[in-house]
Amino acid sequence: MIRSPLVWKMAWLNLRSRPRQSLLSILGGAIGAALIAMSTVLYLSVERSGQAWIDAHYGPIDWELRPVDPRSETFDAGTAAKLIDTLRHRPELRILPTIQQEGAVYSLDGTGAETTGAKTGILVIGFPFDMAKTFNPENESLWANGLQDDELVLDRYTAGELGVAEGDVVSLATAGGQPQKLLRVQHIAEEQGLAGYRGSGAYTGTAIVNERTARELTGLEDGAYHAVLAGRADKSASLIFPYIGNDPVYNVEHLKQQAEAKAGQANYVLWFVALSCIAVLSGAVLMQQMMRMLADNRRETYGILRAIGLSRRQVGGIFLAEASLLALLGALAGTAAGTVFGAAAVDWLFVRHADIVARISGGNIPVYPYLSFGYQTAAAAVSFLFLLLISIDAARKAGKIPIMETIRGMPPGAESISSAARLRMKDLLMAIAAALFIGIHLYLLFLDTPELDLGSVAPVSLSWLGACLGTLYLLLLAVSRLDRLLGFGFRMMGWSDSAILLASRYPRLRKGRTFAVALLFGLLMLTVTFAVTLASYFLAFREANRTDQTVLGFGGYVGYWTEAERDRILAAIEKDAELDRVIEGYAVSEPYMLLLSEKGTAQAIVPVTESFIGLSSLPLIERDPRYKSDREAWEAVMRDPKQVILPEYMINRNAEEGPFGRPDEEIKVGRPIKLPVYKSRLRGVNEQWEPDTEREFIVAGIAGIDTKNEPTYSFYRATFVHPSVHEELRTFGHKWPDQQNLGFVLLHYPYEDIGNSYKLEERFAIHGVTSFRSPYAVDAAEQFMYRQMINAFVGFMLLSGIIGLCGLAVIQFRAVRERGRQIAMLRCIGVPNRQIGQMFLLEGTIVSWTGLLAGFACGLSGAWLYAAGAIVGTASSYQLVPFTYPFDILLTVLACLLLIAMALNIGPARAALRLSPGEAVRTASE
Repeated sequence: MIRSPLVWKMAWLNLRSRPRQSLLSILGGAIGAALIAMSTVLYLSVERSGQAWIDAHYGPIDWELRPVDPRSETFDAGTAAKLIDTLRHRPELRILPTIQQEGAVYSLDGTGAETTGAKTGILVIGFPFDMAKTFNPENESLWANGLQDDELVLDRYTAGELGVAEGDVVSLATAGGQPQKLLRVQHIAEEQGLAGYRGSGAYTGTAIVNERTARELTGLEDGAYHAVLAGRADKSASLIFPYIGNDPVYNVEHLKQQAEAKAGQANYVLWFVALSCIAVLSGAVLMQQMMRMLADNRRETYGILRAIGLSRRQVGGIFLAEASLLALLGALAGTAAGTVFGAAAVDWLFVRHADIVARISGGNIPVYPYLSFGYQTAAAAVSFLFLLLISIDAARKAGKIPIMETIRGMPPGAESISSAARLRMKDLLMAIAAALFIGIHLYLLFLDTPELDLGSVAPVSLSWLGACLGTLYLLLLAVSRLDRLLGFGFRMMGWSDSAILLASRYPRLRKGRTFAVALLFGLLMLTVTFAVTLASYFLAFREANRTDQTVLGFGGYVGYWTEAERDRILAAIEKDAELDRVIEGYAVSEPYMLLLSEKGTAQAIVPVTESFIGLSSLPLIERDPRYKSDREAWEAVMRDPKQVILPEYMINRNAEEGPFGRPDEEIKVGRPIKLPVYKSRLRGVNEQWEPDTEREFIVAGIAGIDTKNEPTYSFYRATFVHPSVHEELRTFGHKWPDQQNLGFVLLHYPYEDIGNSYKLEERFAIHGVTSFRSPYAVDAAEQFMYRQMINAFVGFMLLSGIIGLCGLAVIQFRAVRERGRQIAMLRCIGVPNRQIGQMFLLEGTIVSWTGLLAGFACGLSGAWLYAAGAIVGTASSYQLVPFTYPFDILLTVLACLLLIAMALNIGPARAALRLSPGEAVRTASE
């Protein structure tokens, strides 16, 4: 019968004859479809933006080969020639030797005499252009004619930031201290492959020069290279670098694999997918309830059709035709609305901060709205399929409507009331299943928390969701069993007996719908609780102020290689009004490494000067009791060459070995100590260690230093001495291979205002200084990017929740309207409007509040389970942040949702009470 055109015509006319009811049904289905479409847009935007970012910044680059010797930053000419020759004979590889160094690009005025803008953090790269044509053939036109010695290629983003165009002259400098060079912008390239390459993500732009210019800017000898880029000739091949002999001279950095892992990391995409699935589940439940309510509303009509001889299958077919039209319209409308809302959500949550994030880090993946007609069509098809499957289930039940009971006007569900024994057995079995899921969840929560990975997240999530459903079922079961106790409480609050009696009748009669409505409220509260709790926890871990964000108490520093460069930095501070406004003071320090223990590790020697004491906020862990404050201890070291402040590690060494390998030596503040000094040189295995000199000191204090903020560990285990001692011991000192700076200008300024750090970076760059760094700015930038991701995470969940609430409002409104005849009968027999209003308010409030409380409890437990699982097997630093619930936020949200749930029941009830009894009967079927 479903194939008959007459059936479809009847279905269409039926929809048109009841426009209000049809509109509500379409709206209910559209809300579920909108959630699916929004989830699709969000996931596609994140996934496709990640792939576009990989294509732009890596393209043909799969690996980067660096020298295996950590003391060397380059392949020398002989090693590079052998390596290139070996790799060229591997047909599965494409290679490109490169010269790379961090640099800065400066825009100039029309005369070329004055700097008008600067962009730091640029990857300056040079390579053989004849090899680039085969390595990156997509940009062959860029490499075909090569570049002159005074030309460069800039990526479009950097050019836009500086406001330069093709043909303009810019100045280029590298961080190695080489002089600046004037270059003409030969081409502004789209970020693609080599033109967008930024290493492992530490750079914010790309400047390509020819090989000769690159060697001039970096001071690299002919034939030597910093790295060799490699890629697959066959893009379908594995991303594992092929085996090439024993004892390689290189380390392989798997750039493409790292980028793909970053673009698809679970912390970023899978969390959205997981909670999007919950949103989709909410939409599916919403769709189911709308279709079943539609079938219940047609009960009398279908009863009459059965009475005149239509079979159950024919009646079900009539309903399916009407429901299919509603499903199609709801899927199309919901997909269109969800696509628009999803794109707007991505734009609001991600795009508005894209420029700030791009300036902070080249390694962050910007997310932009991605719309695909094919995928959105698929989302509409999935929504329609959901609705159609639900319609088929509702049509099957519509065909089973008893004839006589329906014509008599018996309410839905009354004909299916089973015996008390059967109901008790069903409740018992459901309660056992619920208790089983809850037990599994509690076992994972408290006894055996698994490490969350792609293999375990699915079963853990299923057990959690099962526990959520079980908790909700048991709560509703408890509420139905404790109705007398609840009734006593409501009577004490002034509610009437009739309102309490009527409020408990409908949920008992329609257990399925009661559970579904409570589930929708529960899923809403669960997602909000889960998202906000995890967001608060991970943001606390990323909090920049959680650890010391200074270098020896200074908010930033500028490294220098020569005394002339130091003088240029100091001159810039004194003469530049913007720098002078931000910087409150500075101290110059030139640390070196000194070996103070036999067979030990060298530690930094740092002079204590007046400017250092006046500006540093470095506290002491212990100090000589003779000094009343830390400052007095620091001043004693500045005045007296016999005084010293030692690093914390020297008193934390193994007591059995002693601080210097001598168990008879013990360090105490205020006591004298003799420090041996050894020159750094190669010694034989059996050679006796003899100190080159010894110095006696009095320990004025012990300083604790966070080495993670130090530039190349130049202040590693810093020992603070008088300036004259610093000079005397310099001849015994040395620098580690990666400690290329002669010294540092330590800056004191309001570093917690990240804008000050960006201002200093910009102003120093204008003066040709590109070595300014601020530890807090780096960590705060990472925190900002992480906060944006979390905000998007929570924002999407809240937006889904708001849409879900709209669907709940539709269900509640329909639930009230389908009982229009009961309302009319109650009013005709004299039940006051106030008691009828109390009935609807009490009924809806109990169901919705039960769902919200169940979702709140399950959201708390799920957040704890996922947080605990995320840190199992990870570094202990995660465990330094105690897991706490943001109850101030959660309880506020819970209170608001409880009030909203009550409001959702007040509105439809008041609308029904405004109708006269006769009008209520007429509108019951509309």
